[in-house]
Amino acid sequence: MDKLWVDQYRPKQLSQLDYHEKLTETLKSLAHSEDFPHLLFYGPNGAGKKTRIMSFLHEVYGNGVHKIKAEEREFKVSSTSSATCEINIIYSNYHIDVTPADAEVYDRVIIQKLIKEVASTHQLDPTSQKSFKVVILNEVDRLTLEAQASLRRTMEKYVNRCRLILCCENIGRVIQPLRSRCLLIRVPAPDEGDIIKVVKKIQNQENLPNISEEICRKMGDGFGRNLRDIILNLQMQKLNKSAFDGGSVKSEWKKEIGKIAQGIKDQQSPFKLKEIRGQFYDLLVNCIPGDVIIKQLMQELIGIVNNNFIQQEFIYWAAYHENQMNKGSKTIFHLEAFVAQCMLVYKKYITQNKN
Repeated sequence: MDKLWVDQYRPKQLSQLDYHEKLTETLKSLAHSEDFPHLLFYGPNGAGKKTRIMSFLHEVYGNGVHKIKAEEREFKVSSTSSATCEINIIYSNYHIDVTPADAEVYDRVIIQKLIKEVASTHQLDPTSQKSFKVVILNEVDRLTLEAQASLRRTMEKYVNRCRLILCCENIGRVIQPLRSRCLLIRVPAPDEGDIIKVVKKIQNQENLPNISEEICRKMGDGFGRNLRDIILNLQMQKLNKSAFDGGSVKSEWKKEIGKIAQGIKDQQSPFKLKEIRGQFYDLLVNCIPGDVIIKQLMQELIGIVNNNFIQQEFIYWAAYHENQMNKGSKTIFHLEAFVAQCMLVYKKYITQNKN
C-alpha cells in the first residue's frame, strides 16, 4: 500500500513549513538559543502542532529525532499492588513521545514514572548537544486534574534534566498553574490561502487533475480547515478514482450528526430521543469522542435554526453538558440530556410562534 500523503508530505524541518511564517521564526529563535523553557502548543486538530514540534526538535538535535522506535511499556501502579498499566511510547535518542491520557485513571502514574526515568538518563555527548532530553506529552487537555497537578510538581522537580513539550487542542482544560510554567504557543488553523498552497503542492507532486481554488475553499469549509483531513480526502479520492470536484468534503460521522440535528428540528418526542440514542451509540463505537459530537451537533443546529436567541440557547447548553460530561463517566447520558434540552428549547420556540 502507498504511504499516506499526510506522512509523505509532512515537513521535517522548520524551513520546509508552508505557513505561519512568524511562528516559524519564533521557533527558530528558540531552537538556536542556549536553553528553552517548557512549551505548550495548542490549537485545533489538523493545524500542524505536531509537525511544528518535530520540526523544532530537528532544529535543536538534527536528523536523529526522526530515527524513532515504538514500544509498549508496562508500569506498576503502586508499590503495594501487583496491578500494572500499559502505554505505547515513541522514542529516539533525544526525545520520548507519549499520550498519558490513554492510560485513563493511571495517567498520573505514567507521567511521574516516565519523566523520572528520562531525567535520570544522560545525553551521550552533552558538549555537542543539549544536556537534556525532551518529553512530548500529547492531549494534555484530556488528563485528569490529579495528573495535571502531579505534572506541575514533576516538571518543577526535573527542570534541569528534561524539557516538556505539551500539546493540546483546548487550552481551557489545562489548569492555570500548568499553563503558567510553559511558554504558550498557539498554532491556528491554516487560512484559505494556506490550504490552496498545500493542495496545489500535492497536486503537482502527484500529477492530479487541476483542483480549482473554489474546490480548495469548499474542502477547507467542509473539513473545518483541518489540513490532515483535507489531505486524507484527496488521497481517498485518488484511490477511488473520484472526480476532484469537492463533492465529498464532509466526513461520514459529520453527515450522521447532521441527520441527528435535522431529526431534532423535525420531531421533539421521547420516541425520537430513543432513535437518536442509537445513532449516538454508532458514533461512539466508531471512536468519535463525546465532546466532539456535542460541538459538531451544536454547529449543525445553529446552521439549520435561523433565530439568534435559540442559537444562543444551543451554545449555552452545549457548553453546560460538555462540562458535565468531563466530570462524569457515562458519555451517552450527557449526549441524551443535551438533545432533550435542545428539543425542549426548540419545542417552546415553535409553540410560541404558533400562538
